[in-house]
Amino acid sequence: MTWLIRTDTAFSDVGKVPIFTMEMAFGDEENDFELTVPYSTELAKNTLVYVPETEWGGLIREDAVIREDGLTFRRYKGPTWHGLLSQRVVRPDPGESHLRLTGAAGNIIQSLIERCRLADIFVSGECGGAVIDVTLDRCCTLYEALRKALLAAGCVLTIQRDPDGLTRLGATSRPVLIDDAAGSRFGFRLERLHPVNHLVCLGKGEMVDRPVIDVYADSNGDVSQTQSIFGVDEIEEPYDDSTAEQEALLEDGLKHLKELQEFAHVEIILPAGDDYIIDSVVGIADAKTGLEATASICKAVVEFDDVKPPEVTYTLTDAVLNNASDAMERE
Repeated sequence: MTWLIRTDTAFSDVGKVPIFTMEMAFGDEENDFELTVPYSTELAKNTLVYVPETEWGGLIREDAVIREDGLTFRRYKGPTWHGLLSQRVVRPDPGESHLRLTGAAGNIIQSLIERCRLADIFVSGECGGAVIDVTLDRCCTLYEALRKALLAAGCVLTIQRDPDGLTRLGATSRPVLIDDAAGSRFGFRLERLHPVNHLVCLGKGEMVDRPVIDVYADSNGDVSQTQSIFGVDEIEEPYDDSTAEQEALLEDGLKHLKELQEFAHVEIILPAGDDYIIDSVVGIADAKTGLEATASICKAVVEFDDVKPPEVTYTLTDAVLNNASDAMERE
């Protein structure tokens, strides 16, 4: 059973939500939740709901009453903790082009919380002695600022609402989990690809007045105006840029063709039931195939209710292949 605690508008705990279904997403996208309860359970706007000892929680902002299949129920929506951090912008001080952060991570986190007017919900937590020295983008969200600052210090952001009634933002060393296949912890899918190697570029103009430029890629992925791949290995594709003059068309065509040069793709498959923190690194070092690849956790989707155990699905960044050619040769 998963306990979902609710608060009043002063953010003090007032009890449990007895019957519910909840789904939330956080990380690079969404950062919001949807909570469904019986019609008899009424929750107030600008109150918190959260699961103790987890990073699952947020602020109720919207509500709806729905009748469906003969049943009437309430649905509440709002930002997760991560979403609240994403809804504040960190900007440089007046007269400065960028904001530089230097010092103990705990102090930096607390200063950013206060700077963004969120001290009624968040407080700095345990940071393990991490030290930050980073310059932020000119304007970024608080969530982006915290993640960037902590990653620069080799850490990741932790979030947990404590019994003292505050949601603690802390830091821990960035987890790096590399599967050497001894325990076959992570699965993977390694694919050999054959990318487009000939672009026919069409530029600005009408009919026969439109410039046409051919650009080519070789077997190493290098691009030029010289063709080296012929026969069944040649793959042509049109590239249309109706605003580009001849010189720009050539430059853009070569750039686009270079972006298409992917000869191998790997997908890391995480086992069900494991827990990860956003920005953790996962990887494969497989002796049998020679594959070495890494990715990072960039999004989590959590589904749970008052009866069933939570189900968490993670999304990874595109995996970076450290030795794609060696791995493909050994397949």
